[in-house]
Amino acid sequence: MISSFANNSFARITSLIVKDMRNDIEEKMHRLSLNYFDTHVNGDVLSVITNDVDAVNTLLGKNLYQIISAVVTLIGVLVMLFVSNIWMALIALALLPLTLFTTMPLQKRNAKYYAANHQILGRVNGYVDEMYSGQNVVSAFNYQDKAGETFDKLNDELQEKAQKAETLSGTVMPVTQLVNNVSYAAVGLFGCVLAINGQMPIGAVQSALQYVKTFQQPFSTVAGMAGQLSDAVAACERIFELLDAEEEIPDPETGAVPAKCDGTVSFEHVQFGYSPDRC
Repeated sequence: MISSFANNSFARITSLIVKDMRNDIEEKMHRLSLNYFDTHVNGDVLSVITNDVDAVNTLLGKNLYQIISAVVTLIGVLVMLFVSNIWMALIALALLPLTLFTTMPLQKRNAKYYAANHQILGRVNGYVDEMYSGQNVVSAFNYQDKAGETFDKLNDELQEKAQKAETLSGTVMPVTQLVNNVSYAAVGLFGCVLAINGQMPIGAVQSALQYVKTFQQPFSTVAGMAGQLSDAVAACERIFELLDAEEEIPDPETGAVPAKCDGTVSFEHVQFGYSPDRC
């Protein structure tokens, strides 16, 4: 009952967050400078609005409750572990950096792959949009075969980036479980030594080991989300890049009227361009 209520509540929160995000992007689109649309193809912009926002929605909709539940569980179990045996708790905490130092490099590298995947996906969408919107020109100049070859190259590159991202994200979970098992064995060995020396009852050792196993579970849960986390982070970077883009300077409400107007117009040393190398 409680779990169902929590899931429904988080689903509502997620939908509101994604709704506000889409509203912010829609409002931003009306304030962007012409330079942005000149340097970004329409398909890439549409990919940010659709694919990238959907990636964030997928992470929050499916995993937000699990992430918060894992954090609460981690704190609660850690408290109980200190109550059970402070030395075993300290050993579990001392081995925690081993898990982080092992998985964080994989996660960072995985994030780069997902970022590249989102970039090439935007290029694919942009190219498809250009080819289909300009299909009359493509057919008139007999460009179909060349367009197909270019699309195949982009599609192959997208497949390669996606495969690397998914393959690497699949290694985070096994590595995390391996490190957790090593930590569990180390704590168990220490508990056995305490029990043999009569410093800790067998029942207390078993209880502490169960707490350690539960303490490690949130890390395995987050490791299972490695792919979706990296995907959502890469998507957020593209979304915030759009939201932080330079906006069009609004025209002043009251313009300055020259004191003397004789109808003469003069252009001197005038140039125009959205890029310094294209003026």
